[in-house]
Amino acid sequence: MALPHLGAGIGYRSRLAPQILDNLAALDFLEVVSEQFLWANELIRRHLVELAQKVPIVLHGVEMSLGSGEDVDNTYLNRLGQLAHDTNAAWVSDHICFTRSGEIDVGHLTPVQRTPEMIDRIARRVRDVSSALGRPFLLENITYYFDVGSSLSEADFIVELLDRSGAYLLLDVTNAYINAHTHGYDVIKFIDTLPAERVVQMHLAGFEREGSLIVDSHSQPVQEEVWSLYEYAVARTSPQAAMIERDQNFPDNFDELLGEVARLRAVLDRHTRVGQR
Repeated sequence: MALPHLGAGIGYRSRLAPQILDNLAALDFLEVVSEQFLWANELIRRHLVELAQKVPIVLHGVEMSLGSGEDVDNTYLNRLGQLAHDTNAAWVSDHICFTRSGEIDVGHLTPVQRTPEMIDRIARRVRDVSSALGRPFLLENITYYFDVGSSLSEADFIVELLDRSGAYLLLDVTNAYINAHTHGYDVIKFIDTLPAERVVQMHLAGFEREGSLIVDSHSQPVQEEVWSLYEYAVARTSPQAAMIERDQNFPDNFDELLGEVARLRAVLDRHTRVGQR
């Protein structure tokens, strides 16, 4: 499938909705958290559909739990497919993780064991999900603070998973930066290992420091070290889209976020080959 060049955007959050609606001309696209609308009433869903007629939308999930022992719930998948259809979503994404085990909701994006067996499990599910949705599917790298006895490096695991699943990559630049700091690996080598042609979208978010720990809080302006890494990653991969994630501690002046979006766009314009994949 052809993937459109969307440009620079922001994550749609209800707290930011009035400012977003007032500034759509400054935003190339919006990323919507799927689960916030899958079970919403008709009025809320209609609002999203109307919004999608004004600005391109992509759907980003947090509860597909691709690494769980159980397959993706059919009711969930059917609702997601309908939402993607109604909003004409350019693509759908979720995380390389699990969020539940049986009937237990873990409540967090939890790392999987990076093994060939896990690649088989997730790749099969991604192929099934992509087929059911009828549109491109992206996998995102998560932040993790503990490892689970994996036999593959994170980069090698992602490369093999993308190859086996046919998925594209949503590269969270902040997550890569934090993981490299936490686990002591070279983040440039990590990015260089990834298949450039499969990187379609990027996330950037601000973090907080608690002593030597970097917390993926999505609560601050994006730090300069993350901006530098973003520029390197864009120059190497030429993604179709990049966006700012802000989930708390929203600035009083929306221009602060618009400034970050403009900075995203400037980097994309310097390095990205506009067109179709």
